[in-house]
Amino acid sequence: MSRAKKIVLTALLLVVTALAAVIALTITLAGKKPQLQSGVRVEYTAPTPIDDPSFFVVENNVLTGLTEAGKQQTKLKTPSNVTSIAPEALLNNTTVQTFEISEGVVNIYESALQGCTSLVNITLPNSVNYIEDNVFLDCSSLENTYISSLEAWCNITFWGPYATPMTYAENLYINGTKPSQITVPNNITTIKDFSFYAWTFLADIELPSNLTSIGIASFGYCWSLQRITIPNNVTRIDINAFRSCTGLNTVEFSSGSKLTSLGSSVFKDDTNLTSVTGMPRTLTIGAEAFDGCSWQPVEHANLNHFNIENGVLTGLNTEFSDLPSSYTNLVIPDGVTKINNSAFLGNEEIETLNIAASVEIIDVYAFSMCSKLKTITFPETSSLKTISQGAFDSCVSLEAITLPEGLITIGDFCFADCTKLNEVVIPSSVATIGDFCFARCAALSDVEIVAGLHETTIGEQAFEGCTALSRIVIPSRVISIGANAFRGCLSLAEVVVEGANEYSWSANSSSIDLTDPARNAIYFKDTYSSYSFWR
Repeated sequence: MSRAKKIVLTALLLVVTALAAVIALTITLAGKKPQLQSGVRVEYTAPTPIDDPSFFVVENNVLTGLTEAGKQQTKLKTPSNVTSIAPEALLNNTTVQTFEISEGVVNIYESALQGCTSLVNITLPNSVNYIEDNVFLDCSSLENTYISSLEAWCNITFWGPYATPMTYAENLYINGTKPSQITVPNNITTIKDFSFYAWTFLADIELPSNLTSIGIASFGYCWSLQRITIPNNVTRIDINAFRSCTGLNTVEFSSGSKLTSLGSSVFKDDTNLTSVTGMPRTLTIGAEAFDGCSWQPVEHANLNHFNIENGVLTGLNTEFSDLPSSYTNLVIPDGVTKINNSAFLGNEEIETLNIAASVEIIDVYAFSMCSKLKTITFPETSSLKTISQGAFDSCVSLEAITLPEGLITIGDFCFADCTKLNEVVIPSSVATIGDFCFARCAALSDVEIVAGLHETTIGEQAFEGCTALSRIVIPSRVISIGANAFRGCLSLAEVVVEGANEYSWSANSSSIDLTDPARNAIYFKDTYSSYSFWR
């Protein structure tokens, strides 16, 4: 072959290659989704469908199916009189590639487009506000969703992950533009379930300040989302709201956050989440909320295990019937005002208990028979007023307790049968030490009833059977001692009754001299043990 021929052939080859590249580029732009670079707004125009009412079966403004001619079309636009699309209207249509739903359509019912395996482009009008589940199930070729109003989109009720086209589509265009950043309109107060589900291109979103709730899976699988700020008026974030947002690294709760409920698996599998700030302590956190995250809520860790409603802790989350070993140190969270009756009855895992400053009431049998409980701690700022009947009875491992100042009532049987309890400090604020309160605490050897101005009563059999108790001081604020209060206290040698010289005591309607500590001990545990003493 001559040199001239080779040059000609080479030139022809270059021309063919260039033409092929142009054709490939044209095909790519016409039928494939453009790739989004960070921060870039991509312009893209939806293909124009054929507007022909003869392609559709419409009854009473409801699109129920396609005519035979319609079933052959690759591009379709619903007639202008249609207000609803019936269940299974285009079920398993494998021909249509572009489907534009006209303005005026309000409802799209279950499985309306299910199995449209060739569908690439879908256009939704502003009028749509209700889409049932499975509408887009198995629309595996879907790539592009077109809308003209973000506000209208936010008002759509999606009834599941297959109600939104974004489960399959990788691109969404608002008036022809694909954004990487969006600002939710100010008049949106609720992010509805699945609203931004699988918006994988979304890198940043600004939520409105008056937002109050974030729905189920509303931002699930937003892989490109890197940070989110939760406005302070949000009170509830539902399950899976930010699940599998693998690019999310920062969550900020605005100052003064009113959040009370964080649903199960909210941030589950957000593997890059390293920073969470401002999360309120008065908060119920659902199971696995931070499972698989690099960041773990240390101060909130126990909240996953609690059921809390209106400040009342009713017990453990039913999904956590047994506390893991790492939670043998149980921290009652701030914001809880009442620990409900029998909340932890019979729990065999708790070893140490930290009561939050906000707790005012520990209800009946709340921690009864917690067999491994050794230590109970109250903060100096405790709000506790009442420990109810049997709240800690039969906590056989409990060794010592200093009750907080401000406590008023220690209920009947409150610490009864705590057989290892050896030391108790009762603050000056206590007005009632209930019947059988410390009964049969065989190891109890040191009881301090702090002096003060508040009058106090000691109930019947309050210290009965405290066989290790050898000495006790009754401060002058005590005005009555119930019958058998110290019966069976075999080691009791001294009972010091402060102010006995100033006050006249009676037992069984007879005047009693309580100035001699040794004699007092005999009175209380033997001679007059069955009488009530008062002054």
